[in-house]
Amino acid sequence: HDISTLNIVLLYFSKTIEDFIFLDELMLIKAASNGHFKLIPVTTQEQVDRLLHGRINKELISKEVPDLLSRRVAICGPEEFMKNSLNQLQ
Repeated sequence: HDISTLNIVLLYFSKTIEDFIFLDELMLIKAASNGHFKLIPVTTQEQVDRLLHGRINKELISKEVPDLLSRRVAICGPEEFMKNSLNQLQ
């Protein structure tokens, strides 16, 4: 697919590095996207070199997606995660 007309930011949270699904494939898409796809993997239960660590919060969102208010947002994951994410976006 041609993503040259898109500007996508994916904040991708997982407990551990092993829990990420398709992380290698997403990194390949990022590498080929010429900056149109920003991938931000974040682990919540382990610290990994070159990845962010912590739970979703307003500070992380503001730092990584400063133009959030001009974007469409989609959230998926366990119900508690989605509720917490929505609270952080308000």
